[in-house]
Amino acid sequence: MSTLPLIVEGEAFNDYRTDLNELLQQTVARMLAKKTTAAEISTKISIDLTDQMIPDEMTGELKAGNISKVKYKISAKMTVKDERGGRAGENKEYEMRWDQKTGCYALAEIHSQTSLFDYDKDDELVSDLKRIYE
Repeated sequence: MSTLPLIVEGEAFNDYRTDLNELLQQTVARMLAKKTTAAEISTKISIDLTDQMIPDEMTGELKAGNISKVKYKISAKMTVKDERGGRAGENKEYEMRWDQKTGCYALAEIHSQTSLFDYDKDDELVSDLKRIYE
C-alpha cells in the first residue's frame, strides 16, 4: 500500500509546486515586459471527501470509508492600467439638461447671477424675463 503524506513539501504536491514555480516566473516576465508594478498570485487547495464503501486492505471485504480528492488551482492576476483624469468643462459648474436642438443631454453652464439682468444669450427663459423687465 502506498501513501502520499499530505504535506506541501511531499510527493502529493509535486505538480502543485512545479506549476506554482512556473507561474511565478511567467508572471514576473510579463510584469517586466508590460512595465507593471504589481501582480497577485493566488492558490486554492480543495479537499473533497465522499463517503463510500471501499475494500478493506487486509480482508478485502467492503468497509465504510471515503474517496478523497485533493485539487489545486493557481491563478495570477496582473493589472495593466492606463489612467488619465480631468473634468468636462474645466472648473465651472454645470447642470445636466435635455437639449432639444441636439436631442441629447448636455452640460449647461450655471452662471453666478449678480443681477436680475445677467443672462445667457442662448437661454430663452432669461431672454424673456429681460424683455419683460426692461
